[in-house]
Amino acid sequence: MQKEYYSIINRLENSVQINSKNLLFNVVKLGIRLGIIQSMFKNSKMHFSSVQNRNFLKDYINVLIDSKIATMEGDNVVLLPFDFYFTSHEIENSIPEYLTMYDYIASMAHYRAISEKHPNILMSFGKDADVWDIFLDNPFCRTYRKVSTDFLELKNGDKVLDAGCGSISPVYFSEKISPNGFYRGIENSRRLATLATKRLKRKGHDWADISNSSIEDLFITTKYDTVICTDMLNYINSPTMALKNMLKALKKGGEMVIFDTFPDLVSFNLKVYEFYNHLNPSFRGLMEANTIIDILKKLDNTLRIEVLGKSFIVVHK
Repeated sequence: MQKEYYSIINRLENSVQINSKNLLFNVVKLGIRLGIIQSMFKNSKMHFSSVQNRNFLKDYINVLIDSKIATMEGDNVVLLPFDFYFTSHEIENSIPEYLTMYDYIASMAHYRAISEKHPNILMSFGKDADVWDIFLDNPFCRTYRKVSTDFLELKNGDKVLDAGCGSISPVYFSEKISPNGFYRGIENSRRLATLATKRLKRKGHDWADISNSSIEDLFITTKYDTVICTDMLNYINSPTMALKNMLKALKKGGEMVIFDTFPDLVSFNLKVYEFYNHLNPSFRGLMEANTIIDILKKLDNTLRIEVLGKSFIVVHK
């Protein structure tokens, strides 16, 4: 594969790495906004009366300790020396819009300090589908869709299953296989599925359709040349069942591409990512690549599996 191709993948992974520093900076600013950091200057015990949600406070303190910004001394939480810096090289080799997307997510975190389900936390795939519609059109998402398309060499006539398709991918992928292909998107959020369906109808893509369902629960009889799964496995209750159904849908000789942020491959601050991603009630936690590969091998030991860069798992059936 060309050097330029790997360079694109590297930008995705660099974006995740630098954003973990950006999010940690947001964590500190959040603590200042809530008066938590100021209390630590005084070696305060873990009371922090300004925070009503004690689960939030526990998670927040754990992020600081895990990130070596604070430590426990007896019953006191004590700040440690820390600094933040971003190099021009890091910014140049990342996708800046990915950072600003997470800045928006971070701006809602203080509402969780009030309540776990505060109405101003706009992160649900259901009631906040319009927010996710904007997120899914971010250049970061456009980039991983392009990598998936280029690697799979999608062409006119292909049959594609897109598990957890969201609202933007259906038009993008269905255009690559037009007019003789068939695209099926699976989307658990009714509102995201509706947005995707409306876009397909406006474009006249009658070779594409959307199923408002979960890939875990779907009974699939059609065989597909390609299965695509981008940033989805962290939001479902049974990744094993989802992977099983995706393999069932993949024809012999077909390929499946899984894109995600894998904490065992990409170097980044896992705790701070999960702290903010848990604002989404559907988030279950980031899965390691090795866990996914182990599940796939147990389901079918004849599969050929490779890792593309550090964020794509490619399955050859």
